[in-house]
Amino acid sequence: MNKKYLGMGPKLAFFNLPILILFGILDFFLYPISHFPFNPIYLYIIGIILISYGIIMYFSSVPRFVKAIKNSELITTGIYSHVRHPLYSGIILGIISGIICFFNSWILLIFPACSYILFRILIKEEEKDLIKEFGEKYISYMNETNAIFPKFKKYRT
Repeated sequence: MNKKYLGMGPKLAFFNLPILILFGILDFFLYPISHFPFNPIYLYIIGIILISYGIIMYFSSVPRFVKAIKNSELITTGIYSHVRHPLYSGIILGIISGIICFFNSWILLIFPACSYILFRILIKEEEKDLIKEFGEKYISYMNETNAIFPKFKKYRT
């Protein structure tokens, strides 16, 4: 794998930033209609939990990701045994969702859904490269592990 490989991160940031700005502007002009009609303390708590989850997921993935790129190896253990793209999962499920809850806005909650759709589109491009690099091993991994959300059936007894 290319040692300078950055994945879809830069593209995701490039496309997500205008979407976030648009929803931020909508939220600003539609205030107070755009905010949840209940005590935001619950959303702050949920937001902090989600942000913490996202940060832990993201930063626990980065060192393994960097090492795998340097060694041209496929990671299928640890957090990668639960989701194929834990960096993206941490961003969508944790960081973005947590920040939106922290801002107490139902309009901004649309942003993680838009991000998820964008991630799904761009992940296909990334996975084509991974299939070229790892072949049948990666295809098997794809069949066993979801891209962003863990397969909960996997944990049932």
